[in-house]
Amino acid sequence: MALNKINDMTEGSILKKMLLFAVPLFIGDLFELLYSFTDTVISSHFIGTNALAAIGVTTSVNALILTFCSGMGSGACILVSKYFGSKDSKNIKNVIFSILVINIIMALVLSTIIILLTPQILNLMDCPEEIRQMADSYFRVMIIGMIGSLMYNTMEGILRAFGNSKTALIVLICMVFLNLGMDLIFVILFKMGIIGTALATVIAEFLAALILFIYYMKKYPEYSLTKADLYFTKKNVLDVITNGLSIGTMNSVFTIGGILMSKGVNNLGTNIISANTASRKIIEIVMLPTSSLASASSVFVSQNYGAKNEERVKKGILISIELELIWSIILLLVFLFEKPLLEFISKSKDAEIINNAKLNLNYSLPFYFPLGILLVLRMSLQALEHKIIPLISSSIELIIKILAATIFIPKWEYQGYVIAEPISWVLCALFVGGAFWKLKDKNKLFVNKGEIEK
Repeated sequence: MALNKINDMTEGSILKKMLLFAVPLFIGDLFELLYSFTDTVISSHFIGTNALAAIGVTTSVNALILTFCSGMGSGACILVSKYFGSKDSKNIKNVIFSILVINIIMALVLSTIIILLTPQILNLMDCPEEIRQMADSYFRVMIIGMIGSLMYNTMEGILRAFGNSKTALIVLICMVFLNLGMDLIFVILFKMGIIGTALATVIAEFLAALILFIYYMKKYPEYSLTKADLYFTKKNVLDVITNGLSIGTMNSVFTIGGILMSKGVNNLGTNIISANTASRKIIEIVMLPTSSLASASSVFVSQNYGAKNEERVKKGILISIELELIWSIILLLVFLFEKPLLEFISKSKDAEIINNAKLNLNYSLPFYFPLGILLVLRMSLQALEHKIIPLISSSIELIIKILAATIFIPKWEYQGYVIAEPISWVLCALFVGGAFWKLKDKNKLFVNKGEIEK
């Protein structure tokens, strides 16, 4: 096996190992976000403001699906990382087979159900009538492509588990340019409108998933699947389902709150929807290093958990939090460029759109350090098989967002929306931080510690 394809985080400099993994991961996540960013910009520039609003109406529901897919991929990553840390190639292969089969079945079932419920979902989101047809078309195509997104996230998670964050980055960069080219062809040349932007994204994700699978099979012969590996074991199937659903549900609970808040925003008019869509694109971009560092921490923790190195786990988590602090300070530079960025994304100089979009940024950006702490500790606890604490923290976020949808937004309109997330980040960071400290103080971070000592 080519050793340069493996990033073993169980030894060597912690900071160097994490940065070598996190930097390509961040760039990859950035290019992945460019999928939807490209759709947004091309739609607003070549189709119109209503297209931007139509994408905005369905953004939170699409985010729910994508975060669930990402959660299933992260579940794969944690399990494979753990067995990689303990050098158990047999279980690595069996877990990968189980993950692939279960995720394909899950994607087919979920996409069928969601497509059938599309009219009810748009009603639930209070989709304005003037953009309903656009929103319906865009949403249906994106849902049909769910299996591509799920399989891409799964294959990316498997490669991450081996410490390889570079290959998915290279594939993703190629797919983003392909997506951009197809966007321009479908929208400008073929006049397919908003369906063209969605179709371009779906095709690119399918191709990316296929390429990553072929790469994995060819470049990792020790861990690639053969006929002898195509079987299920009760333990691995249960681990795949519980790990994937645990992280997927945790992500989904968080995103469901976003859907409820978006429903409130949709009642504030098309200009506010456009303002929120434009500002969310910037928020999603600056959030990427925060989430990439948390993902790197999760892989690091998983590998060292499998290697039974508790002290290295603790040091890795502390370094991740320090890196989150550095990034939270750097990103404040966004304030210097927020107006021209928002005008470019929305292709509008309307004062109502730009001022409300700036309001969202001004409330969110100063609170990224608590968010960084929350994500690092939550994902690290998942990697250490503590599943309840992260789920409770996501439930706290959901409660705050329900309050925002039912009380804050009706009372304070858009300002009620923008204050909800910073409040939830701070409260959840305090909760997860306290729980983590208690586990560390009682020497209970490793749930299988008793077995290890035996």
